[in-house]
Amino acid sequence: MGDLYDQIEFIRQLVIRFFPNNKVISFPQTFDFSDTITGKKALSKAQKVYNSHKNFTLVAREQTSFRWMQQYFPNANVVVTPDIVLSLDQSEPQKQRKGVVICMRKDAEKSLSNDQNDFIIETARAHFGEPIFYDTHIGKSKMSLAEREDELHKIWDVFKSAELVITDRLHGMIFCQITNTPALVFQNNNHKVRETFDWIKETKSVNLQKSYEPKAITNFFQNIESMPPKILNLTEKYDSLINLLNSSN
Repeated sequence: MGDLYDQIEFIRQLVIRFFPNNKVISFPQTFDFSDTITGKKALSKAQKVYNSHKNFTLVAREQTSFRWMQQYFPNANVVVTPDIVLSLDQSEPQKQRKGVVICMRKDAEKSLSNDQNDFIIETARAHFGEPIFYDTHIGKSKMSLAEREDELHKIWDVFKSAELVITDRLHGMIFCQITNTPALVFQNNNHKVRETFDWIKETKSVNLQKSYEPKAITNFFQNIESMPPKILNLTEKYDSLINLLNSSN
């Protein structure tokens, strides 16, 4: 939710404008309007649209988005739950794990420099051998539902076959959690990765690097065998959303 992916924001606002009398629930989102002229204009427009609806619920997927949604959309009902994908468990069937998968951003949300990226890859290569490069963004469009599901299961199977996934993508981290895959996670350029991690920080196999530190990265690889995967049950964290969906009001 913001000005970076404005085509998605446009579609969401279109729904709100065209269905003024319907109960509308927007599933877990990140609030990320940039502190620029473009971002401020986009936020002002969003405020007019979202605050005009009489029965609109926004679900934030982390605490910063929750606070900002409450601040800027006071007419909306705002609740907070984990990202909806964290409601899944894709750990079965288990697969034989071997090697490392690199799943790193190449877009506007990228935070690491090319040199930092190269250091991470070379350190992983020294420990695991030649990595597999696989992205959660596959660059395809206009796919059927069956094709989408097939591509999704391909990603999960690649992750489940890895001893480790290295990623700076939010859903790279989430896919590791739901497939019970050890992960080394780096931050993107906003708050969504680090704050979504708060939901799953009790699992010791998904490891978030709060900043880029070569020594910490090297130490991680030296101690990776001591981090058994652990699936967390977050079902109760979705109670507020489930209640809203079941409510007739």
